[in-house]
Amino acid sequence: MSKKRGQFALEFLMTYGWAILVVLIAVSALAYMGVFNPSKTTSNRCISQTGIACIGMPIITKTQIAFTMKNGLGTGIILQNTTLPSACSAIYFCTPGNITCTNTTATIADDDSFTVVSTCNIDTESFKDDFVLKYSKPQGSYTYPIIVTIAGQVS
Repeated sequence: MSKKRGQFALEFLMTYGWAILVVLIAVSALAYMGVFNPSKTTSNRCISQTGIACIGMPIITKTQIAFTMKNGLGTGIILQNTTLPSACSAIYFCTPGNITCTNTTATIADDDSFTVVSTCNIDTESFKDDFVLKYSKPQGSYTYPIIVTIAGQVS
């Protein structure tokens, strides 16, 4: 009787052992092919602070990053100098109604949107970094930072 119990236990362990081994091989193969890589399945995103909101998804290419924002601070602002990610070299502010974009300052009225275009040299498949835009209010001289995180796939 004890011999049959031992044989049953061994057969039970072997059957489930093979099943577990097959599942592990399947999961390993999927991981190797990049199925579980979140950077390949997530969309581009723009995250900013309260008051200055991102509108839509950013466009990220190997040579340029562009994203649109909206001034919701309740007052007009003057965009000034910026701190760029290390992969980027120049930035331009494009306001509605202007045919050309400026790389110095831009005045944005309350509830207006503006597009930020940056010249970059990105040599990776994905991008994630911060743009620090600085603005002042027309009646003041103090500058405030706007930290904008851009992340996504490079197309």
